[in-house]
Amino acid sequence: MADITIIQHGQRFEKTIKNGSTVYSAINLTDGSDIHAPCGGKHTCGKCRVRAKGALSAMSTEESRFLSRDEIKQGIRLACFAAIQGDCVIETGCGQKADILKAGDTLGQNQDGYGIAVDIGTTTVTLQLFDLYSGRSLHTAAGLNAQAGFGADVISRIQYQMDNTIEPLRAAITEQLGRMLREALEQAGIKADKISTAVITGNTTMLHFLCGLDASGIAAAPFVPQSLFGTTVPSDSVFAMAPADFPVYLPPCVGAYVGADIVCGILAALHKKADTAAPETILLCDIGTNGEMALVSGEKLLCCSTAAGPAFEGASIYQGMMSVEGAINSVSISGDKIVYTTIGNGPALGMCGSGLLDAAAAFLKLGCIDESGAIDEDRACELGLADEVNAQPALRLGNSGVLLTAEDIRKIQLAKSAIRAGLETLMKTAEIAPEDIGRLIIAGGFGYHLNKQSAADIGLISAALLDVAAAGGNTAAIGAALLFDEALRSKAEALARDMEELPLSGSAEFMDYYIEHMMF
Repeated sequence: MADITIIQHGQRFEKTIKNGSTVYSAINLTDGSDIHAPCGGKHTCGKCRVRAKGALSAMSTEESRFLSRDEIKQGIRLACFAAIQGDCVIETGCGQKADILKAGDTLGQNQDGYGIAVDIGTTTVTLQLFDLYSGRSLHTAAGLNAQAGFGADVISRIQYQMDNTIEPLRAAITEQLGRMLREALEQAGIKADKISTAVITGNTTMLHFLCGLDASGIAAAPFVPQSLFGTTVPSDSVFAMAPADFPVYLPPCVGAYVGADIVCGILAALHKKADTAAPETILLCDIGTNGEMALVSGEKLLCCSTAAGPAFEGASIYQGMMSVEGAINSVSISGDKIVYTTIGNGPALGMCGSGLLDAAAAFLKLGCIDESGAIDEDRACELGLADEVNAQPALRLGNSGVLLTAEDIRKIQLAKSAIRAGLETLMKTAEIAPEDIGRLIIAGGFGYHLNKQSAADIGLISAALLDVAAAGGNTAAIGAALLFDEALRSKAEALARDMEELPLSGSAEFMDYYIEHMMF
């Protein structure tokens, strides 16, 4: 047995662990720490960085290929590789911190007290503190979802729950929300007893985990969740060590894969008037690990969900990363040269989702990628952009040292074809042409930063939607804040009841679009 010291969130914990356990299993699966592990500990993503010293297994060649020389010198290890062989000290929180959007508009609720609005995304979590009288946002706390170590997507986390118990998943998110709430109150100088209400939105699976409900029914036919929410719960059931008692509203979900987050997003879209004279037909697309989308046109309310994967959030990509300092966030062409920018204007360390999208579009224009997604090695060599990763062709983003691999390109194709096929299926079912869409709202952090021309160039969205496409920001969080107004809760519940969910898993039409739009 080994005595280990865990340092996370500025606190120290002591535990005794059986020798041979990996750091990942010893820490993350018991403590709900902030280790970022999109692959669920399967040694494929290289994201679960910790700082470690003491009796640990030697670093393997496979582990070292994910780390830079500087990181190795600093004692950084990958938690899924490093095995505990004796007493050691492990510090978490050495990975990437997410750059999360603020909700934006003030609300003008004219109520006494303060409100808390939370959006639990599969990848990221935001919590905002609002002055209910002025509607002004006073503080935003944000970070990676503390459940990330259990897997990058909802299915892998549900599988963990089925193989183990739901308690670690529930504890991870409730403890995270408790910390974020206390941080927001401290930073804003607000006393906890002044909180009047809170709203927590998220997809159906995230709300199940939050409430400790069995989510296994979501993962298998007939895909029936235990709850569709639209309920109010006490604060101490969802905020660990809640500093005060206040009611917490959980907005309604539509089904297993269309959650309260998309309902809140539609509410936000309808609440904000369009600046165009075009017909008020709205497409809302929240591009995340679980791509949710909806179409609103008169009496028609259609929605669907498609598994896009985490590629556009930087996960599963060879040199992908969150939107943090050092991430390539835009790529363009000057002549036949690759030009890029990084967040913070420092040296390039990898690329985030917007940079990934731009990179694919740029290499397509240069002829380094053909319409099938294959790398044209002759053209890449001609431009001095050819490289190789694991005996497979790759493309170099100028002089950045960052590579786009053949496998990355395939993941982009899978993600973009899933999103595009979902949008096309919605429009086909509603018998609405792209030219009839008044607004295409691309929601979420990725949507806020993406270059919509690049999105059209690679086929993520139709070129016919380019002029009406716009970033919507974190529409789920905006909608959650609107639900401080109890009158709007009735509207949200009506939206959820009236919305028709299109099941895409058995849809021949969706599959035809999916195959068609796999090509660039």
